[in-house]
Amino acid sequence: MGVFIAILAVLGVLVPLLREHIGRREKMLWTLVMLALLGLELRSIYLDRNAHDRQEAEDRQTQLRNFGEIAKGINTTITTSQKQFDATMRSTNQIIAANSKLLGVTQESLENITGATHVVPGPDGRPQKVYATITAGQEELTALRDAIDHALHGQPGTSCDARTTNGMDFHISIDRLGPPLPGN
Repeated sequence: MGVFIAILAVLGVLVPLLREHIGRREKMLWTLVMLALLGLELRSIYLDRNAHDRQEAEDRQTQLRNFGEIAKGINTTITTSQKQFDATMRSTNQIIAANSKLLGVTQESLENITGATHVVPGPDGRPQKVYATITAGQEELTALRDAIDHALHGQPGTSCDARTTNGMDFHISIDRLGPPLPGN
């Protein structure tokens, strides 16, 4: 590219310098040579442009193919991550459920060992926990629920006597209202 235009420029300078008197036929010949060189230069420009456009189109197709593969890889990664996240959440939910169940069993065991806990309205109307200390086994605690409910309507220092279905006597004492003491 640019070769024919360079030849045209050289001829445009040299012909008038070397040939001062030119006849009509020679003028026509030089005009045809210059038009031919101009035509060849234009053809060269268009051929070069077409080759460049084809190369850009091929490059664009290659890039689109590569971007498609990258997008496919990203989608695969996202899908895999979502599956792993779902599996992790299922495991976490199972652990939470097991811990909740264990917490319930632990709370029940603690209540069986140390007493029963109930929520009642406090002096200001807000709910407060009542901690009643009872020394008994699981079977006896079940039988004492009515007696505990009865005793809970009192204030700290309230007590209630009860008898279980198997004839055991119990004395229930409401020790205090409010949060548990440290170590309880």
